[in-house]
Amino acid sequence: MPVIPSTAKPTHALPEREILQAVREVRFGTVEIVVHDGRVMEIRQTKKVRIPSEGATSNLSDLKPGG
Repeated sequence: MPVIPSTAKPTHALPEREILQAVREVRFGTVEIVVHDGRVMEIRQTKKVRIPSEGATSNLSDLKPGG
């Protein structure tokens, strides 16, 4: 069995850091973690933009190209 130096970081440190960063970045939305054989393979973010209900319909014409 190979000897791992005591200064070596655990292999799970990077995925944990990436997961925490994804959670911090999302104000509204989801963070999905895909795991295969006990290892984090993907971190997916879905961000949502909340539009205030009072002006949501009146400002839709501003979103059209040229309008």
